[in-house]
Amino acid sequence: MKTFFLSLLVIITITVKSQEITREKIDIVEIGNGILENGKAVIKCQKCDNPENYVVSLTEITQPLELFISEKNNYSFTVESKISMNGKFDFIVYKKTTVTISNSK
Repeated sequence: MKTFFLSLLVIITITVKSQEITREKIDIVEIGNGILENGKAVIKCQKCDNPENYVVSLTEITQPLELFISEKNNYSFTVESKISMNGKFDFIVYKKTTVTISNSK
């Protein structure tokens, strides 16, 4: 019986030591500001390599503009307002990556 539990403990220890943990990591990759002209602005983004892996946060400056992202691609994103307005805004681009951490020793 002791041999069984000792073998089970060894198997559990080996399994725990060789686990891999997968996590999503969020990094700020670009911060800037833009100018909306006639309700539209195209912002070039050097580190926006996959539209599914980045998120843009917008903040209007001085006046409410009702901003939204109308398009994202590998090189830029387009900001528009609900009505054609002029104005300024700040933006932060967050990039999501998956990181695998190996726990093996």
